[in-house]
Amino acid sequence: MCLLQVINIHDTTINVTVEQILEMGRGLYLLDLTECDIAGIEDGAFNSLNDLISLKLSKNDIRKIGNKTFSSPYLQVLYLDGNGLGVIEDDAFAQLPKLRKLHLQHNKLQKMSFTLPSSLNVLDISHNNISSITTDLNKVRFGSIKFSSKYFKCFFQSDVKLTDVVFWHVTSRCLTART
Repeated sequence: MCLLQVINIHDTTINVTVEQILEMGRGLYLLDLTECDIAGIEDGAFNSLNDLISLKLSKNDIRKIGNKTFSSPYLQVLYLDGNGLGVIEDDAFAQLPKLRKLHLQHNKLQKMSFTLPSSLNVLDISHNNISSITTDLNKVRFGSIKFSSKYFKCFFQSDVKLTDVVFWHVTSRCLTART
């Protein structure tokens, strides 16, 4: 019996259903489904993957992440970049207690109101259209956060302490922050 631990599927259309994911095997720790024309994910599709640490769903057509889309006690890295993602429900990441890295860049997010797990260390929301952030960033101990600079004012209105902030497309000559 062969137990796969890593699966990379690219440029192949697949359905993300509980049944389809079960067919891939339960021992996966890395699943890469980049450019697979995924438009939606069945709630709980990845629940059977108890060892899953890294999930890459980059460059698909995922428009919405619901509160029950992901539920994995061990998932640490989640790539949702390049999907045209416009809606993330408030508790979409609540069932990911060990999530450390979340990649949401190159989507169509306009607001950030979803709860982030306190385990999160890296967040990339660059190349979105975010103009409103109501997420409580003080509950997360970021090591790195990336976002587009034209929306940076909302970050300096709180006392969030970051060790690495990357601004994309900075047009301002002077950045100031309260200390």
